[in-house]
Amino acid sequence: DIDDIKDEYKDHYDDIMDSLEDEYGKNVKVSYKVTDKNELSDKKLRNIQEGLKDNYDIPKKSVTKGYKVDIDMTIKGKDDEDTDESTLYIVKIKGDWYICSQYGDFDISFY
Repeated sequence: DIDDIKDEYKDHYDDIMDSLEDEYGKNVKVSYKVTDKNELSDKKLRNIQEGLKDNYDIPKKSVTKGYKVDIDMTIKGKDDEDTDESTLYIVKIKGDWYICSQYGDFDISFY
């Protein structure tokens, strides 16, 4: 269930923020700018749907749309700052948007 996945990631939030503070200092802010987006082909969307079904038992029909997006992400803290380019996959599940891998996995790293 997607709500269980949300709860799991909320539990990891503190660990992620601690890690970012270790690297960038206190008061970490993350911002991003979408530099390009492309709607996923039916084949690529089906691959993600299958991965989400296999990995999380999310019904394929609940994943209705997807994009591959290029972003510039800036992480800024009191001690340091970094800007990196990343490519993400976003999918629409039951009306809400989520970031996942191209294989239908929510366990991805941004830093």
